[in-house]
Amino acid sequence: MKTFIAFGSWLASSQPRSPPTGGARKVSWILKRDGRETVVAMDRFDFTVEAGRFTGDGKATLHFKAVHADTIKTRHIAITLREAIADPQFTLKAPRHWDGRKPIEVVPQISNLDRLKAVGAAELQTVWKVGDLAAAWKRDYPNVQHYHVFQIWPLSCSMGIDGSDNRLREVQRNLPTAFSNLSVLSTLGVEPPGGCHFPAAGYAEFARMLFPLIERDHYGKTFPGPIEPPNLRRASFARSDRTRINLAFDQPVVWTNTLAGEFLIDGVRGKVLGGSVSGNLLTLKLAGPSAGRTITYLDSSKWSQARLLKGANDLAALTFCEVTIGKP
Repeated sequence: MKTFIAFGSWLASSQPRSPPTGGARKVSWILKRDGRETVVAMDRFDFTVEAGRFTGDGKATLHFKAVHADTIKTRHIAITLREAIADPQFTLKAPRHWDGRKPIEVVPQISNLDRLKAVGAAELQTVWKVGDLAAAWKRDYPNVQHYHVFQIWPLSCSMGIDGSDNRLREVQRNLPTAFSNLSVLSTLGVEPPGGCHFPAAGYAEFARMLFPLIERDHYGKTFPGPIEPPNLRRASFARSDRTRINLAFDQPVVWTNTLAGEFLIDGVRGKVLGGSVSGNLLTLKLAGPSAGRTITYLDSSKWSQARLLKGANDLAALTFCEVTIGKP
């Protein structure tokens, strides 16, 4: 049978299908998609598949069944659903500082909105949410000017089940997107290491990393380069053949091929063969074309201080967990 490809995120249709029925008493069309089977038409000799709204590539199967007096004839048509609408490229226009009490206006600006609409995207819908913790901090500590947070050590104090500490570090990595005036530092790379508690020399290293941020955020000192650990901004396939993944960071990073095993695709290690760096962009070379949806850097079940992705500033990058891999 032929494979039909439907493009879109709103509506996409294949050509009408009209298989020979030859005196069938009953005709049915069944669409199997995402583990569900739906009867989409009855007693029709042709049917047009409507993909509806979807995000991300996927597959479906259209089953045709014709019931005759002495037999049942079936046909199976494979359908590939391919998302053709790019991710919105947006920035938020807002005041640089907020006291947590006065009204504030934040305006989303989508630079490619016209192009998205031209290929079928819907009107922009914006959902705003203020975290309870952020509001509580502003209420209870109104004079705090900046928050400095450390991303926890992998399996710190033996906590974590089935990678839960990896996901907790992912939450910590994203805290600056939810809270104003908050910086995250990494405990990775601290020597001597501690895991749960650190020796005095380890805590002294904490202070050394934190001191430049105190100077910048509270005393206005400027620095010629980044003083925070590298943080991932976006992951996407670099090419249409899905054999490369681009990881865009907020600052230059340093690559060595010993790091390949620290990256997991859909939770599976060994899919990355090597990498290369150009400024803030790290490109991973995969073992072959990948249908992977997420990427993780550093799984606490197997890692080493000797294999850490670092910035050009020699600070260990923040780990990330199950980050969605975007389209090229």
